[in-house]
Amino acid sequence: MCRRPPKEPDSLGQTGLSTGDLDALVLKLLLDRGTLSSRAISEQVRLPRALVVDVLESLRGELLVAIKGAAGLEDYIFQLTEAGHEKARRLSKQCSYADVAPVRLEAYIEAMQLQSLQQSSLKLEDLQATFSGLRLDPTLVSQLGQAINDGRGLFLYGPPGNGKTSVSELVVSSLANSFGFLTR
Repeated sequence: MCRRPPKEPDSLGQTGLSTGDLDALVLKLLLDRGTLSSRAISEQVRLPRALVVDVLESLRGELLVAIKGAAGLEDYIFQLTEAGHEKARRLSKQCSYADVAPVRLEAYIEAMQLQSLQQSSLKLEDLQATFSGLRLDPTLVSQLGQAINDGRGLFLYGPPGNGKTSVSELVVSSLANSFGFLTR
């Protein structure tokens, strides 16, 4: 069974945020950064660009943000107007958070349950296949599998160049495959 992470929202309603919440987030972000393109804002708040563009157009209509210039194909650089600065400062005094858009608690719980180690179907054979390109003691691969399936912490140590990073990346890849998630 292939599990997928929660779907990216198509509308503001699916985010669980109000228009005012997202407006405030964008205004405070512009207050903090000065100028940003709609693409940069979208990447910062981790929401689809179409939603961010709608918010920016609404804020432009309220004369709170203005276009400073072009930022490439169908993208613009936005900055706060004087009224926007004033409103963003007021909002920032209430709550200074200006980063990734919050998610609904239910969506967070669903995402965490999808990633629970209890959902993993990692088998020793799969782990051995993942590590087939490295020269590792079979006992180490078995210990890695036990630690992963037990859900306990794993501490890799040793001098630089002994493969700690390679082992870590392969463990993550193997675990992601066991969940049915595609890895890059």
